Amino acid sequence: MRLIILNILTQTWMLLNFTDSCYLLLRATSWRNGIRNKSCLLVPSKLSSPNYSIIAYSLFPKTLKMTENLIIPIHETFQKTIQGEGYWAGAPVDFIRLAGCPVGCHYCDTGYANGGISLPRQLKTFDELINELFSSRVVISGGEPFIHKQLPALVNRIEATGRQVSIETSGCYWQNISPKTWVTLSPKQHISPKYPILELMWTRASEVKLVIETGQELEFYSKILLGNNRIPVFLQPEWYSRHFTLPLVLELLQENPNYRLSVQLHKYLGLK
Repeated sequence: MRLIILNILTQTWMLLNFTDSCYLLLRATSWRNGIRNKSCLLVPSKLSSPNYSIIAYSLFPKTLKMTENLIIPIHETFQKTIQGEGYWAGAPVDFIRLAGCPVGCHYCDTGYANGGISLPRQLKTFDELINELFSSRVVISGGEPFIHKQLPALVNRIEATGRQVSIETSGCYWQNISPKTWVTLSPKQHISPKYPILELMWTRASEVKLVIETGQELEFYSKILLGNNRIPVFLQPEWYSRHFTLPLVLELLQENPNYRLSVQLHKYLGLK
């Protein structure tokens, strides 16, 4: 392979400052004999100067694509906790929270109400993520996991270890994931109409978890929920106003006895 010199440009340096990752994927394009070559290298992200020069090896496009698919931006990971919500509440799980979400829910409890501008962000390899795992079930949340093209490959790698994978999503994006994967649909179209739920999500979802803030949410989705009555539905009181929303949800459950309560058990127990 031909040795080239790659300078970090301003755009790359901005990314470098934004992320607190262990590694950064640098990419460049060079030309040789009229043929375009792509180059990339995983390097430590904590560099002291935007003028830093790096020696990178020219890679074939197939290798470049493979390298990109083996890393993914992470908000945070934590292990040996429980799933606090929905169908699997109380089950031991590890969490992988992927970075980024454009939906902008005002009550978001993971910091993405404003897009997560100030949140920590790091790139991790699939191997790093898998080496951190302890539990037999892994929850991939966000942010919005389905915005990442690497998601299907990550799911496959985790499931290959014999673990079960659950993905929590707002339903406005989709990637072709393993049919074994549990999908929790938490619709937010009533909050952000410009991010409508994809129609296939209503049939692919393993459960629906509807956060109740005003009570009008159930009416908003009532027709489509009635048309997909095979999917278990959980009503979850919005946490920050739970003294109001919990009694409200209990009333809604009396009116809809086929639905179930989800109470964010982990928060009541003081767990991550």
